[in-house]
Amino acid sequence: QDVNVNWGSVGENEWGADLTWEKEREINLGVELRFLNGLYLQTDFFNRHRKGIFLQRNSIPQTAGLNQRPWGNIGEFKNQGIDATLEYSKNIGEVNVAVRGNYTYARNNLLDNDEPDYVYTYQNAKGKRLGQPFGLIAEGLFSSQEEINSSPRQTFGAVRVGDIKYKDVNGDGVIDTYDEVAIGNSDVPEMVYGFGTSVSYKGFDVSVFFQGAANMNFMLGGDGFFPFTRGETQGNVTYYATDRWTPENPRQDALFPRLSSGSNPNNYRNSTWWQRKADYLRLKTAEIGYSLPKKWTEKVKVSTFRVYASGMNLHTFSSFKFWDPV
Repeated sequence: QDVNVNWGSVGENEWGADLTWEKEREINLGVELRFLNGLYLQTDFFNRHRKGIFLQRNSIPQTAGLNQRPWGNIGEFKNQGIDATLEYSKNIGEVNVAVRGNYTYARNNLLDNDEPDYVYTYQNAKGKRLGQPFGLIAEGLFSSQEEINSSPRQTFGAVRVGDIKYKDVNGDGVIDTYDEVAIGNSDVPEMVYGFGTSVSYKGFDVSVFFQGAANMNFMLGGDGFFPFTRGETQGNVTYYATDRWTPENPRQDALFPRLSSGSNPNNYRNSTWWQRKADYLRLKTAEIGYSLPKKWTEKVKVSTFRVYASGMNLHTFSSFKFWDPV
């Protein structure tokens, strides 16, 4: 029986270079402190610099005649921040109190991805965070035809009263893709933290722990969110769709601009209109319990007998209300 096996190869129309492992230089400074009164602190400052990351080249023009962009060790990336843990415990008479917390902050920077400069260098990904979102800066909703006529021309389809008005970043009198800039943060948090406490008295104990994240943004969108984007039978047409601009109620703080049946390329572009802060703090766990006295449990040959009630993900504090920010 004949069996076809493809071992992989390089075609005549492909071009590459000598490849090697990427290199990383890491500098860490750690501090660990432990005090006799029950306080413990551990802190780690880190700086990681990676070079030679395996990426496809972005700077080779199409006139080179290559069907595929070649790969190479061309990426460069930097990541730095702090990681800390704090614990404290103390006995106050028959009461034992323990407090603990952790904190991580990491700021990354894309130093090189072989990307040529854009016409406007503020659109470069180099020098920004990994996953940095880009989009237009929204300046509100058009309130009249006169305002549309006197504003820079927007090139994303017909514009009507109630549509989103954008900022002319480069000042050329036209709103187009050249006016897209870095907006907000990525959906990966820069800061992650947690803290909690536990208290015990005789056989009773109570503990709570909170967990949170900060410095991240979400972009609203999708067929399930934008009403009527696929016609009248698809899209969310009930829950949030009533929170919209209308001629009878021309609110500037409405969730949706003017709605229309079918796509509206002007309104549903990535922009600050749809971007939301997604920071949150969550009551991750809470527990209350009672342990029976040893003198009772030893009579029935049981070392420990504890009754408790616990809960997880009990409440989330966040200004973002559209879906779970985690």
